[in-house]
Amino acid sequence: MMFKSSIYDRLQQVRPAEPEAPVTKVRSDYRTDTLCLLDGVALTSAGAVAKGQLPSSAAAEISATLRGPDGYGLLVHEIALGQAGASPASGEQVARLDRRHQRLETLIQALIIDALLMLEALPEGAPFDIVLSAPIRHASLVEGFIARLRETVAATPFADALGSVTHRAVAEQDLHELLAAEASGGMPHVIWLSVDSLLFDSSVSELSRRGQLAYASRPSGLFPGEAVAALLFERLA
Repeated sequence: MMFKSSIYDRLQQVRPAEPEAPVTKVRSDYRTDTLCLLDGVALTSAGAVAKGQLPSSAAAEISATLRGPDGYGLLVHEIALGQAGASPASGEQVARLDRRHQRLETLIQALIIDALLMLEALPEGAPFDIVLSAPIRHASLVEGFIARLRETVAATPFADALGSVTHRAVAEQDLHELLAAEASGGMPHVIWLSVDSLLFDSSVSELSRRGQLAYASRPSGLFPGEAVAALLFERLA
């Protein structure tokens, strides 16, 4: 005798579709077996940035010197050094630099002491290297930037712990290659000091040429700015 299956029986035979697992994109370009980020500080137009200290965003302000293709003053993000407790870098060698390199030097000097203070969390006398990444246009100028960094560190309690000071361009290698110890050896810790400023006619012209510059008659785009940051890493490999 044949019995027809009920609608209930047929429903029981239908298995509900397995929910699809959400697709997550995990970045794998930072290798935690190679570098360990310990601390960081930065100086931006909004103010100082540090662990537990994040200033409110700052609105762009009209530059007194930079103008867009339409002739009007550009909106820019400029660091107010007076508010940051810093002053323009000085000295005979600095005076020979062009305005952009002078600005880079000033930004470096404005942050370097705060960068060194991150070392206080390490065992006393822990050795460290410094890697500087900055758009220094001529190789002949690199030596001066490195020498002035060494002079600044030499006047602090961290002088004896300083190992190498090198300049490496960000665009040429990834983070791990950038901060890797030199072939001759390196210190267990490294401060990565990175700085740039686009508040100059050459940078503005380049942004305009690429169609990326925001100005009065074209409000969509990028506002030129500047920043300097220092990250403290432990080298694990």
